[in-house]
Amino acid sequence: MPNLPLFSRMLRFAHHSERIAIKDTVTGYAASYIQLLTDVLHLRNIVQTSLECSTIEQLERGEEIFIAILAEGGYEFTVAFFATVAVGAVAVPICKLTSVVGGCI
Repeated sequence: MPNLPLFSRMLRFAHHSERIAIKDTVTGYAASYIQLLTDVLHLRNIVQTSLECSTIEQLERGEEIFIAILAEGGYEFTVAFFATVAVGAVAVPICKLTSVVGGCI
């Protein structure tokens, strides 16, 4: 994990409590901080192994790499967002096209 205050704080909460970190109101799924961090690390590892060598080299040089996330808001999006940041890339949320009532156009 990168040495960012957000991840440090999440790790501190994970070690000291079983408090709920996030509750997906659509699915009803709730995850503790330790579960959230576990899922983020797992997805981060998957993302890292799927990146091309040139992309990894760019990340190591501190260059900006953008990774698009196509997901509805909720637990899965949150995990994908944090995993992208943990890789060192910039997360670009993309909303799938739905009706104007759904909030995206």
